[in-house]
Amino acid sequence: MASLFTHLGAHRSSHTLPPPTPTSINTDLSRHTSVQSRSSRSPTTWSPGLPQRSLPLQQQHQRPVSETPLAMTPEQRTALEHQFAGLHADLTSEARLLLGEIQAIQQTLPGSLSETEKDEDIITFLQNLVHGKISSALSPPTPSFQPGKDSHIKSDKPLRAIRTISRDIETRLGKEDRFGAIGVAIDDLRSAVGDDADYPDEERERRAWERMELIQSAMPEGETYDKFWVEVAMHLDHELPIPASAEYSNLATFNAGVPVRDIPRERFLATNDGYAWDMEELAGEIVARGGEFNNPVTGRKFEEEDVELIKGHPLGRSIDEAVRVAARQQEEIQGKAEMDGQGKEEERWEAKLSAQWAKQMHQTIKEKAAKERESVGLISGGKLKLHVSSPGHTRASAVELPSATTPGSQVGPSKTISFQAQLKKGSSFPDWTTIAELPGSSARENDLAQPVGREASAGQNPLKDDVGPESKSDK
Repeated sequence: MASLFTHLGAHRSSHTLPPPTPTSINTDLSRHTSVQSRSSRSPTTWSPGLPQRSLPLQQQHQRPVSETPLAMTPEQRTALEHQFAGLHADLTSEARLLLGEIQAIQQTLPGSLSETEKDEDIITFLQNLVHGKISSALSPPTPSFQPGKDSHIKSDKPLRAIRTISRDIETRLGKEDRFGAIGVAIDDLRSAVGDDADYPDEERERRAWERMELIQSAMPEGETYDKFWVEVAMHLDHELPIPASAEYSNLATFNAGVPVRDIPRERFLATNDGYAWDMEELAGEIVARGGEFNNPVTGRKFEEEDVELIKGHPLGRSIDEAVRVAARQQEEIQGKAEMDGQGKEEERWEAKLSAQWAKQMHQTIKEKAAKERESVGLISGGKLKLHVSSPGHTRASAVELPSATTPGSQVGPSKTISFQAQLKKGSSFPDWTTIAELPGSSARENDLAQPVGREASAGQNPLKDDVGPESKSDK
C-alpha cells in the first residue's frame, strides 16, 4: 500500500476516490446479473436457500464473466441500468413470493417446517432480497492469489456484510464519532487484506481497494463521505503499511521525538509533503507562530488541501480561535504596559512640578519673612517651616532666618506669618498655603509683638523696661 495514501492525496482537491477498475465493475455487475438471470430463466433450478456462500469452495470463488459488455457511452450505460432494474424487479418479486409461501406454511401448518438456524438464515436471506439489500444477502467473492499453487490470503476474522459495515459507519458519523467510524473501516480492511507477509504487496493493496470500493458504494455520496475515505486511507497506510518498508519523511515527531508508528490514531495526521504529525504538537506550533500554517521542520507553507485537513481534524478546529485569543491577550499586555509607563511618567512629572513649585514658594516665603522682619523688628535665629500640599503629596520645607539683632535688645519676639499664594488656572495644586509659627512663638507673644513692631517702625526703642519683668514672669 505504498502508493495508497499518496494516490489519494493527489485527488484531494476533488475529494473523490480514484474510479474503480473496469475489472471490479464488471465483476460486481456480472455477479448480480448472473444470479438474477438464473432466477428469471429457470426458477425451478435456482434455490434461494443456497446463497452463493453455501456453494462449494471452487465455485464460490469462481468469477463469472458478464454476458453484457461494459457500457462505454451514456446511452449504453442507460440501457444497462434499465436492464439491471428489470432483473432486480424479477428477483425481488420471486423472493417476495417465496417468502410469503414459507410464512404461510409456518402459520397454517405449525411445526411442519424445522426451525433450524439454516431455515432462519433462508428467511433472512429472502427478507434482504425483498427489501433490496442485495449486498447483505450475497457475500462478495474473496479474491485469491496463486503463488504457484491454489491458496488464499488468511484473514484474522471473517468479513462482515457490506451493508452492515456501511450502516455502522453512517451511524457513527451521524453521532460525530469520526474516529469510531474510521476504526470500523480500518478493522474491516485489515481483515480483508490479511497479515500474511508471504504474499506480494500488489495483491494486498488490490484487496484493500476492492473492499473499500464495495463499502463506499453502499454508502451515501457527498463531500463528507469523500473526506472520510481519504482519512481512512491515510490511517490505513499508517497502521497497516504496504509495503512494510514504507516510511515517512520523518521517523519521529519534531518536538517530543515520539516514533511515527507510535502516534495514536486520534492524534495522527500526514500531509502531502510526506511528513507525519502529532496534531497536538502541530496545532500548538501553529498557534505559537500566530496562525502561520508552515511546516515546522522545513518552514515551507502547507498546501491548501493540507490546511483544510489540519483544520478539519478535531485537534485543529480550534486553531483559529486560539490564535485570536492569543492576539487579544498580547494586545492587553502591551496596552497595560503602555498605561503603566504613562502613569509613571505622570508621577515623575507631577513630582518634578511639585518640587519646582515648592522651591519657588520657598524663595517667596524667604522674601516675605525678610520684609516682615524689617517691619516688626523681628529678631530671631530660628527656622521658618513651609508646608506645601498637593494631591497625594505633602512636603515640608524650612526657611533659615538669618540672625539679626537690634541695638540694645537681647530677646526678640516670634511672629506667626500667614502667606496666601494664588496659582495659575488649571493647576493641580492648592491656591493657598499656611506658614507655621516660628519656633517658640505663642498667641500672647504675637499680640505683644504687634505694638512693638509699630514702635519700631516709628523709630522708637521697642525694648522697654516693663518688657523684661513681664518676660521674666513668663519664664
